[in-house]
Amino acid sequence: YTLTGGTGGCANTSQVTVTVIPPLRIPNAFTPNGDGRDDTWEIERIGNFSGNQVIVFNRWGNKIFETQHYQRGNEWDGTMKGQPAPFGTYYYLIKLGTGRTYTGWVTVLR
Repeated sequence: YTLTGGTGGCANTSQVTVTVIPPLRIPNAFTPNGDGRDDTWEIERIGNFSGNQVIVFNRWGNKIFETQHYQRGNEWDGTMKGQPAPFGTYYYLIKLGTGRTYTGWVTVLR
């Protein structure tokens, strides 16, 4: 955007660039069953936010997954300590490098 204004015959121009980043799309379920479809919890557009952190907890509040810089290639694959996490609902905490935080639930379907 460019804004031009002035008084008394003097003009001043300022310019600012606005970048619109689309919001995250956080799926509420995925199916890590090896069929090649929705096998990982893919959070769309999270790669636009450097310094992000994703933490997943089980229903007892135990941390079962945590990573910095969540992006394609290091998504949660529905495992817990190297073993398949049981069918169920898990709580997540997503912190973006901007200071914005998302919380919610994701269901692992098997």
